[in-house]
Amino acid sequence: MADKNKGNPYSRQFATKDGAPLPENLRFKGHQSAAIASNGEINASSKKDLMGQIGNLITSYTAGDVRRVTAETKRMVAKERREVLREAIADSSGQMWKALGEVITEDIFETTGREGFCRKLMAFKELEQGDIARVRFRTKDVVAYTAASASEITPIIVRNNWHYLPEFYLGNKILVEERDIHQSTGDILEEKYQEGLEAIMTAEDRLWKRMADEASSITNTLTYFTTFTPGIFSQIKSQVTSWGIPASFCVIAYDLWDDIIGTPGFSDWFDPISKHELVLEGELGTMLGLQLNTDAFRLPELKVLEPGEVYIVGAPETHGALQQRGDLSSNPINSYGDGKPERGWYVFEMIAMMLVNVKSIAAGKRS
Repeated sequence: MADKNKGNPYSRQFATKDGAPLPENLRFKGHQSAAIASNGEINASSKKDLMGQIGNLITSYTAGDVRRVTAETKRMVAKERREVLREAIADSSGQMWKALGEVITEDIFETTGREGFCRKLMAFKELEQGDIARVRFRTKDVVAYTAASASEITPIIVRNNWHYLPEFYLGNKILVEERDIHQSTGDILEEKYQEGLEAIMTAEDRLWKRMADEASSITNTLTYFTTFTPGIFSQIKSQVTSWGIPASFCVIAYDLWDDIIGTPGFSDWFDPISKHELVLEGELGTMLGLQLNTDAFRLPELKVLEPGEVYIVGAPETHGALQQRGDLSSNPINSYGDGKPERGWYVFEMIAMMLVNVKSIAAGKRS
């Protein structure tokens, strides 16, 4: 049985389309040498070459030459994976099934922290017992957006120094039929893990994006462009900094990377990341001090950005608040009482979310 104290055995990694480990086996089309060195660095002869290699990595992932797999796929044969499920469903106490859900949930939480936009862009606070979700404003009469639920956002004008936030749940039932459990080779656990990510990480990011799309055109102006150039980048960035707000993040859709590597001037500003693990988590480097992030390496159902979209975001404390009460929880459930032969887990979190100042977000879009 998987032991959650030894780390999550279902945490995602990447491999070639044939299932071979990435570092020593990935070669880009038209290149003879390995794309990634044994130390995990992307092989490149210069900064400009490294930017091109990151582009090749995005292209390879989009084409399916690089794909997400689980660490478990590498370490365990199908028989062993079936044994994990067999032991869990045969345990009459339910403790193994409960522990399996906790293992998967733990990695959903870790991945959300590493790859989720929302938890990078917004100031995070963990609410203790008795704490009230609230945000302090030093300046009144600013426009903000608060999330009233998992699907509802509300614009407000802040009139007081403190604003109290509604707490709500994000989560979903993650269920699988008994037939699929018994017939599965183990991949069903990866599917349930992806469903959990969509219910938590992607739901958080979609909620942030809804607020960002509304907020970015209140006091700032949506910038349309045909090609993403250094001038366009500066124009969008200046909309945030002109209010005295330090710009900290640039969030881009995958297709804008072609513009970045193909347009003169960006290489002078850009400091790319060479560690392939960080790149595959969506962190591309820094540009004029702004951290550049993308969802290019997410599965399609986990992406939140549309092609051609870019956002410039202020420092977290100027931009938003994400407050969470308790941990991400996993509770074993089944539908036997409803006459359905399925079991799984209910995964949920209780959070409060607010975009505290519309001046902290500016956006652009390819026309």
